[in-house]
Amino acid sequence: MSATRADAPPGPDELLARLIAAIDPVEARVGVQTWGEATTDPAIRDIVVDMTDRMRAMLHDCLTAWLVKVEHHEP
Repeated sequence: MSATRADAPPGPDELLARLIAAIDPVEARVGVQTWGEATTDPAIRDIVVDMTDRMRAMLHDCLTAWLVKVEHHEP
């Protein structure tokens, strides 16, 4: 049985398009400022590293689900 479009996880191109569409320019400026502050403040750096790790894990999970369900790869 093949996956229907409705229950298929988003592919890499759709996932990237969703992430880009969700960017708020004001929030992006704060993110850039925080990223810059992380270069000199260890506490901020720890927060940024944690957030980056969580985002990376989320992307990994989403793309793994897509590869398994749509592309029929092993996890």
